[in-house]
This record gives sequence, C-alpha cells and structure tokens, in this order.
Amino acid sequence: MAHLEIAQDWLHIRLGMYEKVLTVHGSLTVNLTHIRKVDPHPKAPEAVDLVNFSGTYVPGRVVAGTETTRGDREIFYDVRALDESIAIHLDHDHFERLVVQVDNGKPEDVAEWIESAAREARARAKLPAAMVHDLYCVQALMNRREPVLFRAEFHQAPTGGVDLA
Repeated sequence: MAHLEIAQDWLHIRLGMYEKVLTVHGSLTVNLTHIRKVDPHPKAPEAVDLVNFSGTYVPGRVVAGTETTRGDREIFYDVRALDESIAIHLDHDHFERLVVQVDNGKPEDVAEWIESAAREARARAKLPAAMVHDLYCVQALMNRREPVLFRAEFHQAPTGGVDLA
C-alpha cells in the first residue's frame, strides 16, 4: 500500500519495503501541475503485456510494477485491492498513469484531495508566466526601456482561474 504526501507542489508516493520489492521500483514523486485527473475507481488491467512489464503480476491478485505502453510512456501499478486504489492520470510526464492502492483513507477522499492540490498548484504556476508576459508588453509600450515601477496584482476567481490587474 502506498502512502501519499503533498509538499510544495509535489505529490510524493511513498512505498514500503514490501511494495518496493514487488514493484521493482522505489518511491515516486510527481509535480502536481502534471496531474490531469484522479480516478477513485480505476479499472483492473485486463491483461498485462509481460514482455513490456517489470514487477510482480498474479492475475486477479497482484499488479505491482511498471508497464511500458506503445507510446513509450509507462503505467505504474501497486495494487492488491482495486477497491482501495486510485488512478492518477498525468500529462507532460514520463508516466501516463499511476495506479496505486492508498492507505490515506477512502479512494474518493484521496482523489479529491489530490485534485484540489493540483488545481491550486496549476493556478500558482500560471502567475509567473503571466507576469513575465505583462512585463514584456510594458517594455514594448515604452520603446524597450526598463520600467521604473512595475506592479501586478493577483486575483483568483472562485472557479480557480487567475486574473491579473
């Protein structure tokens, strides 16, 4: 079973020694901004391609390891009880999906906790890029001179969007 922690825009998936042996993998760390969605009810893999799989696979009992997909992305599994597991779908990452059995509580609650943290991390990540863009716009308006004073305010809408004023 994996223990999940969130710290400074990172999701840490801590595996116990038993899980590390089964998965042939260490603990994982994922940037929260890469999380597209979290599914609290993942489907069991119908079959694992054993040629592209490293880890432990006992059909219907244990899926623990890494499967390489056709697109050269990987799916990580650490599952013995599917009803206690979540699937974390990723963008811009080495992994396509992480399917892990969690010990932090009910899968629905853990999924909402991760998705909420991911939304907040994405909102914070947009701010520096927007501020740099606005600074270049100001420089263009001032004939490429550095501004003497530059001020930006950050407003977060209830929907999670960012508004710069």
